[in-house]
Amino acid sequence: MKPHYIMNKNTIKIAVGIICFPDGEYGFAVPDIPNCEIPSHSLESGMEQIYKLVPKHIKELIEKGCEIKTSSIEELSTQEEFDQFSWMYIEFELPPKPYSIYLPEHVINALKETAQQQGLSENAMLEKIIKHYLTWFQSSKQTKPIVPQH
Repeated sequence: MKPHYIMNKNTIKIAVGIICFPDGEYGFAVPDIPNCEIPSHSLESGMEQIYKLVPKHIKELIEKGCEIKTSSIEELSTQEEFDQFSWMYIEFELPPKPYSIYLPEHVINALKETAQQQGLSENAMLEKIIKHYLTWFQSSKQTKPIVPQH
């Protein structure tokens, strides 16, 4: 079956099931994400918790290198364990993919110092530097990136 869930490269649309129990409590389930179930006393509280919990679980799965399988509402509603649930899709932003680079210690120290001076994290500072360089490179007539010669 072809994945249907990717809306664009930065978001995922995933099915969330909601059930109302006889005592008035609610249950929320995201079957495609392991251990993603939430009891709640209200719809509003449960939805707030879902919007906080699902991105954390997605990030953990991506960091572990797991593929996020998503099921359609049609598939889930035919499963006996979910036959009392009401379903909806919720779109979530995907976290950025981790990327490792190795830098000389003097570059790392300069990065740390500059980030601290600007009140940014090291990652945010590095992202800012790379975006600035790429913007300059794309707007200039350069055919190749400028790389220092050693």
